[in-house]
Amino acid sequence: MDNIHGRVMAGQPKDTASDRDQKIKAADGLRQEMEVLAFRARDLILAQPPITLLSYILSRFHVALLSQSTAGDTENSPPRQEIVKKYQLALEYMHAVWSCHSHLIDNAQAIDEEKVIELMEILAELENKTLFYSMASAAARVDDGKGGYSADTEFHAKISWSLIRGHRYQVL
Repeated sequence: MDNIHGRVMAGQPKDTASDRDQKIKAADGLRQEMEVLAFRARDLILAQPPITLLSYILSRFHVALLSQSTAGDTENSPPRQEIVKKYQLALEYMHAVWSCHSHLIDNAQAIDEEKVIELMEILAELENKTLFYSMASAAARVDDGKGGYSADTEFHAKISWSLIRGHRYQVL
């Protein structure tokens, strides 16, 4: 994270217009990537029968917790908190998609496990892109002349919001 106030206090120059333009382009590129990922995640969720998908994700969550608790090698298994975070994000995102769409696929259809695996990978990538976008868009912020803390404040606000809201990017 680029701390403008710290750079000015250390005698380093402020960003030039060219620097800001590059940061804005980088942030916009990340935003566009997030939108593509979010739309792909939405499409994958809507292509699955809702109750079956929900059951599948919950069963994978329980299996992950059970395998973590019975595994003797705790160094190679992810921490419990990471497992919870991963599946909570998936459940929250599925809920958000289903809340926005009234025409859902028939539950009599079979689930496509490969698409569910792809969905989990996309959600993990979307989570990472959200973090990078928060950093890039805050760094592109123009100093408002009130101490240079506006970029830091914007970054912390975006990160806090994404943590509270399950890292979702609201393009649904």
